[in-house]
This record gives sequence, C-alpha cells and structure tokens, in this order.
Amino acid sequence: MSLAHVTHSITSNKATLRWTAVDGSNQLDIFLWNPTSQAFERLSSVNMSDESYTFTLTRNGEYIINVIPNNGGTEYRYTFVANGIVAPIGGGTSNPRI
Repeated sequence: MSLAHVTHSITSNKATLRWTAVDGSNQLDIFLWNPTSQAFERLSSVNMSDESYTFTLTRNGEYIINVIPNNGGTEYRYTFVANGIVAPIGGGTSNPRI
C-alpha cells in the first residue's frame, strides 16, 4: 500500500496535506521532521479516508513529512517549503513547535 497523489496547500500559518485514499490501510501515522532534535515527531494518527490533515506552521523553511500506514505498508516522505510564516504568539497550538 502506498499513498496516491499527495499534495499540500498553505493558508496563513496552516499547512493542509491531501491524498487519495487507497485500499489496504485504515489509519495513517503522520510525522514531522524536527531539525533541532534531528528526529521525526508524531503529529497525529488520522483515518486514511479523511484524505486530508491540517497542522500549524511555526517557521519558514523546509518541512519534511513522513506518513506511515498502519498496515505495515510503504512509508511515504513528502517535502515542501513554507515562506512568509509568522509564528503564533504564545504557542496556541497542540502541534509540536518545530
């Protein structure tokens, strides 16, 4: 199982990942690369059928996303660059500040 047609969009300081659901997995684990700790940190587990996930961007630069299906299928790495991001004051998000 692998994801199909992964894309992203950025609005304000939010990134939305989108994909086409495929058979073989019910859940996806979504991880974000933390350049400070040099490790992937879990953002969330979502239903494959949701076909999207939105999270808060806290900095400008490259974002590396690792998506792993819960059935042991092929993990998928997706990279994008965000510019013009203004980090929220006082945190205001449950997502890791990376």
